[in-house]
Amino acid sequence: MRPQPRRIVYGNTRAELFVAPLSGLTADLRLFSEAERARAARFLSGPAYDQFVLGRTFLRQALGARIGIAPERCELVELPGGRPMLANPCGLDFNLSHSGDRLFVAIVENGVVGVDVEAVNWQQNFEAVRAAFSTAELARFASLDARERVREFFRIWTQKESFVKALGQGLSYPLDSLSLETDSRGLFRDPATDEQWLIQSWNEGEEYSFSLCLREKECA
Repeated sequence: MRPQPRRIVYGNTRAELFVAPLSGLTADLRLFSEAERARAARFLSGPAYDQFVLGRTFLRQALGARIGIAPERCELVELPGGRPMLANPCGLDFNLSHSGDRLFVAIVENGVVGVDVEAVNWQQNFEAVRAAFSTAELARFASLDARERVREFFRIWTQKESFVKALGQGLSYPLDSLSLETDSRGLFRDPATDEQWLIQSWNEGEEYSFSLCLREKECA
């Protein structure tokens, strides 16, 4: 059974957010395109294979239910940066992320969305990833105690990753120059484009950190 979505309304944009344990899902490769089956075959087996086939099955089922067509009829294409999208969006955008045993999917109407979930690593090696953070962010990490530093790291990391996924640029984006400072409403204005984004972050206990970046986009 597909979990009930959490719903967000932001201006004219309506979002449905799904969080599900991968261990509770079932893969159905009959729903896949030939390209998806070929991609799944390249994983052979293991966690990466499970994440892909379970996540893509769930995504197709959720998109099909949202559009009102059979899941296998959802035609998906990839942008040059690898971001999947509907071939005929009809005002819909989506994004997905998986980490550990969690899958995070967002489907939005009249908007652009990026999401990220990360399994929290309480032994995070900050030196290995310091190039992804600004001087101000690194100074903030240094001011916090060990546990708060890990929480803040994953909050900022998931925000950055969800933002660049929404842009379709992936981690080729210079993350150290990206500072997602929001106001009290969770709104961020991108100085490069003057576009306004809603950014939300939350945790699932001590195990997972989630972020969502969302902006309005009128359907052409």
